[in-house]
Amino acid sequence: MKDILAGMLEVLQEQARVYNAIRSLAEKKQERLLERDIPGLEKLVLAEEMLILESGRLEERRQTLSGPLAEGLTLCPDATLEDMCQAAGEPYAGDLRAISREISTVLKDVSQLNSLNQELIEASLTYVNYSLGILTGDDSGTPVYGETGLGHRSTDQSRVLDRRC
Repeated sequence: MKDILAGMLEVLQEQARVYNAIRSLAEKKQERLLERDIPGLEKLVLAEEMLILESGRLEERRQTLSGPLAEGLTLCPDATLEDMCQAAGEPYAGDLRAISREISTVLKDVSQLNSLNQELIEASLTYVNYSLGILTGDDSGTPVYGETGLGHRSTDQSRVLDRRC
């Protein structure tokens, strides 16, 4: 049983390490977004993909250990980590709780950073679409009002870019 508990603790510590690295990359991605450094952003996304694959492998290992650990602690197979902490006793319970709290905190941080990064990307896309609309003369369906107040489109609008280019 001690081997399984030690193995679980090791896997959780590795997961925490990977999640901390993902959080660090999310912070760097935010900087790249603000700096409009697309090549730098692409490198960070590739590094993040590798970490996500690693976290998937670690999660599989954790789930592989969960069944025998729950059985050894006489818990149901779908027992939570908190259930396992209570049943494990010291010294493992304290370590498991600490790493569980760390993982929860890091994942919450990653979620918040990802939401903010998504907002930055959406704002950038809105700006790009607006700029392209100006350059191509596409006003996205917004009518130009005439003297009578009725909308009409001018067919001889000057365009910054020729659509044939």
